[in-house]
Amino acid sequence: MKALLLFFLFSASTHASEVPAYSVRIGLEPASKIPRWLVELVPPPEHHFNLSAPMKVQSKAVVFRAELKEARILGFAASSLDLTENDSLSTSAFLCDDAKTYCVKKTVLVPLKVDPTLQTFQKQKRVDPQRQKSLKDKFGFWVQDPESAVRESLRTGKLILIDFFGVWCPPCNLYEELVFLKPGFQKLARRFVLLRMDADQESSFELKSKLKVGGYPTLILAKLKEQGSGTASDSIVELGRVVGFLPEQELIARLSEISKFRTESLEDRIHRQKQELLAGLRLHISQELDSRNGEGARKSLNQALALAPESTELKVLGILVRALDSSNFQWKEDDSQLIADLLTEPKTQESRVILSTLGLLPEYGSKLPESARGKVFFAISELRNRVDSKHLSIPGLECSLADLDVLEMEIAAAFLDQKRSMDARKNAIGNYERLMLLQKNPDSRGLNLELAGLLVMDGDYSRALAIYEKFIKKFPKEFTFHLGAAKAHLERNDLKNARTQAEEAVRFAYGDNLIRSMDRLLKIMQKQGEFEFALKRGEDFLKTIHLDPSLQIRTGRYVSALNATLNELRKEKAKP
Repeated sequence: MKALLLFFLFSASTHASEVPAYSVRIGLEPASKIPRWLVELVPPPEHHFNLSAPMKVQSKAVVFRAELKEARILGFAASSLDLTENDSLSTSAFLCDDAKTYCVKKTVLVPLKVDPTLQTFQKQKRVDPQRQKSLKDKFGFWVQDPESAVRESLRTGKLILIDFFGVWCPPCNLYEELVFLKPGFQKLARRFVLLRMDADQESSFELKSKLKVGGYPTLILAKLKEQGSGTASDSIVELGRVVGFLPEQELIARLSEISKFRTESLEDRIHRQKQELLAGLRLHISQELDSRNGEGARKSLNQALALAPESTELKVLGILVRALDSSNFQWKEDDSQLIADLLTEPKTQESRVILSTLGLLPEYGSKLPESARGKVFFAISELRNRVDSKHLSIPGLECSLADLDVLEMEIAAAFLDQKRSMDARKNAIGNYERLMLLQKNPDSRGLNLELAGLLVMDGDYSRALAIYEKFIKKFPKEFTFHLGAAKAHLERNDLKNARTQAEEAVRFAYGDNLIRSMDRLLKIMQKQGEFEFALKRGEDFLKTIHLDPSLQIRTGRYVSALNATLNELRKEKAKP
């Protein structure tokens, strides 16, 4: 009696109208001669039924008998000739939240409308908080489960930190190796709900598209809409993002800065002082550029140019905005001069702006006049001067000394300067090895992937394959190293081993990675002369890919590359 009194005192503090409703499903058991009606009640997320409290299901004068009583599901049944579809059904049960802050009676009225999929009751096990913890990874992130992250955020009021990563992505691996388990990050992370999304799994596509994630790693700090509805993707509102790898302390500082924007939006910040706004808009432009969001970048750029119409930096950012549509990008007459002007005095420019500008040149550098090319390498030298010798990287950016070497290598190749490109590649190989020594992490997946790729380019296949084989032994079911090994074997024309490794990559890959792996396999089969078999295999594979055109994700680019390979195979097959 005392327990029942306490129960009702506990219930009275929260009104039933404030509590979300449970769902009701109605079915008919197919084998019954007399119609046997089934009613299933399921609580909303983070809630359960009180099995000790009164509960009732009734339609007309027919009272349903409870046949399944579990905290996460209730099942009732009644056999009757008097009930027909659309008769009114009344259900009532006591609903409690998992945090044990309330337990109230809820009544739900619905018509008797049959769901043909409900033909028997399915028992469910209650997931308690201890079990929920075990569903997170060793870093404390929910994995591929935005719904759970949103529910935890609703319950705790915490912001959500989302990490979009790829298992093949070197800087993504560096976060796992160098940041996520560090005490400083873990202390900060207690302020957030943590969510990791493998960007190549289909379950990430909706959220990735909504947030316009175009490169990895991308860490996004987000809040929930005040009145959320629909899916987790609909509920999440971005506050700011970090694109690329940052060392622990720099990441902590950046996330702490972004978290201050909890009650602000870009529009709110327009009322700040002019220079603060301009800095904020520059940051917003760079974020939109990183996410390849042309519309958002243009909007921010126009706002910034209205404040500083003579800014060379912003005009160069305008070139970057146009370059988002790389298929149609064309140099304008004064583009080269703008880039040259910006790079003439790199000491006055932010490192991010210089890097963004230089990032255009591996793809479009061949069109840059000879007169501006010396300034490009001068700007790279200026960035080298900003490298922190303790970490061998530029503070605040995902850019190590080795990354600068790679950038110089790619730009020199675009300028057809083969000697400079080769020298930069050799410097990059040495500096990636230095980074591993500095970090005391010879088994770094991220740095070893970068190093092995450069060794393949340098023609040092034996060393590259030794790295791939070492990691294949450690991670036999991770496609990444199989795919790299396939390329190394292909480059040295060992088609048999290239085929073996490509088949393994296809076997273990998924999502976008599977498309990339299949494309490489078909190219190897093409070199082996198996045009007809490769074409059929590729066409059959293509039939399994169903793209949602509303999603803005890179899958479409991989499918286009695969189609180009298939067209080559068709031409080969058609030859006499």
